[in-house]
Amino acid sequence: MSQVFRNSLWLLLPTILAGCSQESSQVGTVAIVDLDAVAKGLGEDLELGKAIVAKRKELAAELTVLRRKLDQEYKTMKEKLGEDPNEEQTKKLRSLKQKHAAIIRNAQLEAEYKASAHNNKLIGRYRAKARPVAKRVASRMGFAIVMLKNDSLLSYDDAVDITNEVVAEMLKEADTP
Repeated sequence: MSQVFRNSLWLLLPTILAGCSQESSQVGTVAIVDLDAVAKGLGEDLELGKAIVAKRKELAAELTVLRRKLDQEYKTMKEKLGEDPNEEQTKKLRSLKQKHAAIIRNAQLEAEYKASAHNNKLIGRYRAKARPVAKRVASRMGFAIVMLKNDSLLSYDDAVDITNEVVAEMLKEADTP
């Protein structure tokens, strides 16, 4: 095969492929869905937000109770040692204060972990509910693949965004008994 013929073939290949893809419509193309926008369209973003805030308040209240308990323990020990503790007693107080500080730090870390796990669980439930609807809508529209809109997606044609259709489908399903 001559070099000129091969180069010509490479130049014509995009035109040939474009012609082929026009016949198949959107089959094989990728659909995009923005699950944050779907949640907002359904009002679930507010419900998720409320549940997340409630969990954080619950965890903060538990931390407050723990702090008060530890403060009371320290205060009791300090009162027991009197106004003028000796060097050994002062070391014990200092050691107790450090121990309590470590307990609080660990409790804060655990609370953050619990809050994060709670958030992930709620978001996971919502996504599990939205995922089959997005797949069904995409399939009905002739898309073979559905991707989530996120920061790693640089650009896309609005024609492949099925977010509004997913919202409409989920609203329709919510109205159906």
